[in-house]
Amino acid sequence: GSTERYGAIFIWLMWVLSPLAQTRGTIGLDLGILAVDATTMLAFFWLSALSRKFWTAFAAAFMVLAVAGHFSPVLTSDISLFIYLTNNGFWGGYAMLGALVAGMIEVEQRCWNRSTRASA
Repeated sequence: GSTERYGAIFIWLMWVLSPLAQTRGTIGLDLGILAVDATTMLAFFWLSALSRKFWTAFAAAFMVLAVAGHFSPVLTSDISLFIYLTNNGFWGGYAMLGALVAGMIEVEQRCWNRSTRASA
């Protein structure tokens, strides 16, 4: 559906823009990547408000976790670089893909149910 297409575009743009916005040599809070992630978070809030689909709400929540993770090095010095990258990579990457896949499965199930009802 169109919601899933927009979601895929948002995720793709986030993945393309993140390396371009990254500040070289910065360890910890990177304002460039934070801006990309915050914009993606707002885009998914907007998409969730328009579509009212569960997967978009989960995607927006995952981006909240990724954006909040950017502030962890500022709040404490006990966060290792591995933990920081794993957290943001998981919530802003794999979890986002999982939400999108769930949305795509839902659309396909709806199409399948319509086609089986029409043939019956």
